[in-house]
Amino acid sequence: MSRRVTVERRPVAVERVPGGYDPARDVPPAEVRAAVAAQLRLALVTVGVVGCVLVGLPVLVGLLPAGEEWFVLSVAVQPLWAALAYWHLRRAERLER
Repeated sequence: MSRRVTVERRPVAVERVPGGYDPARDVPPAEVRAAVAAQLRLALVTVGVVGCVLVGLPVLVGLLPAGEEWFVLSVAVQPLWAALAYWHLRRAERLER
């Protein structure tokens, strides 16, 4: 025979900070709009560069002589993606400050 044991859970107490943090009150709306616009601009530039690489890569491979496509696809593109990611991350962090 098995016995069943039940336990009541009590809600966890949450500490409230006096006054709290209200982003709408602490940051002026003009600064919020400027930050959002800068983030959108950065995102659009990054998407544009990615689109150019994705469209330009097949064109570039088509123009290369046979046997050299592997170099572009394996050696040249990966550092480009890494550099773009690094650039985007640094810019995004700078915008957050």
